[in-house]
Amino acid sequence: MEFDLNSSRRSSLENGSPMTIVSTNDTSPTKRRRSSFFIPTNVELPPITEIELQPIPKDDEPAEEEKVLFIDKIFNTIQATVIKHKTILKKIASAVLLLLYLAYVVYSLSFRFGDEGSWRLLICTILLLMYVGWRIITTLSVYQSFRKSLGPKNPENITKAKKIVRWVLYFVVLALIIIYIGLTVIQTSPRNLISLGGIFVFIVILFLMSNNKANIKWHTVFWGLSLQFGFALVILRTDWGIGAVRWITERFSEFIAFSDNGSAFIFSEKYKEFDIIFKAVPSVIVFCAAIAVLSYLGALAFIIRNFGGFLGYCLQTNPVESINAATNIFMSGIESLMVINDYIDSLSTSQIFCIYTNGVSSIAGSALVVFATFGVPVEYLLTASVMSAPAALVASKMVYPSKKSKDDDKKYVFGNQSGINSFMEALSTGGMQGLQLMINVLVNLLIYISLFAFVNAAVTWFGDRAGVEELTLEKIFSYVLWPLAFIMGIDAVDCLKVAEMLGVRMFATLALSYIQLGVYFDNKEKYNEYSALYNNTVLTPGGDIFLPNWNATLENGILTDRSELIATYAMCGFASIPSVAISLGSFAALAPNRLAELSKLAMRGLIAGTIASYLTACVAGLLFA
Repeated sequence: MEFDLNSSRRSSLENGSPMTIVSTNDTSPTKRRRSSFFIPTNVELPPITEIELQPIPKDDEPAEEEKVLFIDKIFNTIQATVIKHKTILKKIASAVLLLLYLAYVVYSLSFRFGDEGSWRLLICTILLLMYVGWRIITTLSVYQSFRKSLGPKNPENITKAKKIVRWVLYFVVLALIIIYIGLTVIQTSPRNLISLGGIFVFIVILFLMSNNKANIKWHTVFWGLSLQFGFALVILRTDWGIGAVRWITERFSEFIAFSDNGSAFIFSEKYKEFDIIFKAVPSVIVFCAAIAVLSYLGALAFIIRNFGGFLGYCLQTNPVESINAATNIFMSGIESLMVINDYIDSLSTSQIFCIYTNGVSSIAGSALVVFATFGVPVEYLLTASVMSAPAALVASKMVYPSKKSKDDDKKYVFGNQSGINSFMEALSTGGMQGLQLMINVLVNLLIYISLFAFVNAAVTWFGDRAGVEELTLEKIFSYVLWPLAFIMGIDAVDCLKVAEMLGVRMFATLALSYIQLGVYFDNKEKYNEYSALYNNTVLTPGGDIFLPNWNATLENGILTDRSELIATYAMCGFASIPSVAISLGSFAALAPNRLAELSKLAMRGLIAGTIASYLTACVAGLLFA
């Protein structure tokens, strides 16, 4: 029987029904292939002769194999082996590179030793070996078994032993501090005892501000002040401590100076005429890029984790609080919040308050670069940042103490949570973060300087209406904050000047205060240079110093060495009214659920952060030589 395909197609078109085509290549009912499709009635199909039917291959027909070259097989085998043993090969490559580096170090030190470069190479190598060695030790099964074996078998006896050791340490540390003050400060610099009195005054103020005085952990207060004293003693009273800080400062300044090459390339040599926009901004961008690379490599996490753990162990504070206090030495408040972002929602109100206080009681590394361009010594800023970490924990835990909570025993893992996957991405991301940071700084600096000038002009106008000439906010601050400046140890002749800067720092912005302080440092340098040549300076009634042979005037005069040091430490923190809005904005972005409770404590945190900086200044004034 002959099958009429065209008539069948016409019948399907008329009825608008699906048409089934049966292949005649295989008549078996179990293997018959069917292709059903619906053909609308309004579509005219071409004649069947115009449709090309492709032959359908049989199922048992073998597919054509893809040809693989012998060289491809070799590469595929190597690739599979590398992927399978990726971890061990990476360790072998790292070990080989480390051995080659150590061979270079040994050869270089044997070739030349004793100059600054050799010590720099040796110190960096020791730090590298400490970092690599600790990472290797923590991965060993022996170390893991040792940590597990530390579990107390007799908790009661261990608790008693800890109490005995704690009270012995209290007595020993307190005795050493008293003996040192009696033998050195009282006999050589009795004037410094005013700063010691300032410490007690600020502790009393913090105690009166506390919302729960009975719950204050005096262990935290004692060890926080002891750590501050120890840091200051090493840095300010030992040659090697001062030398170490100066060496770090020189290396830091040396690294930042390389940004001048980029500034000169982009902005030409005229960039030197615009210190902030064309010098400070590139410096911060380069610094933030370096921080991002250190974070990506894990070096920054290693430093923060160990230093934060040390603070937490000594002060009995929450690990998150301690880590945040440590990160504020190296990062801005926003960046340090990013490190603990995953844990903010789980913290108590007291711990949130502590983190807020940490952020406003110290300055970030990038801001340190900016303030150094104003003429403030970098070594003062570095040491003040380190000393402010325990001071912030003391101030916050006195103003808003917390009870023992189950969160205090949690284990927190800190590392690179930025999502950066490569070295170049870290450089690019860090640089863009630095640029965004400086945009915020410049915008806020422009706004607050303008507003401060407007308010100052308004105060002067109102004072003039009442017959008080040249009344300014600075003059009001200088009288209101004079007692605080005096009990910190500022020389009486400089108290009005320093109190003025402290007021500007609290009610305006820290940048304005450091700009003025930088002017005093610059005046001091010019004054010393002039006094080495001539001996005829003139002090004007307004406090200015006139240099006759140079026909120059040093406006507002100079500060003594003691006043310069204490003022730098006292202002080393972002505790100002404008910073409240910035800090609350950071929390609003990262932890919006905690914004309401923190807003109620913002001003109290501002005062606590301010007093933390004042405590640092008092400790520095106590040990000033």
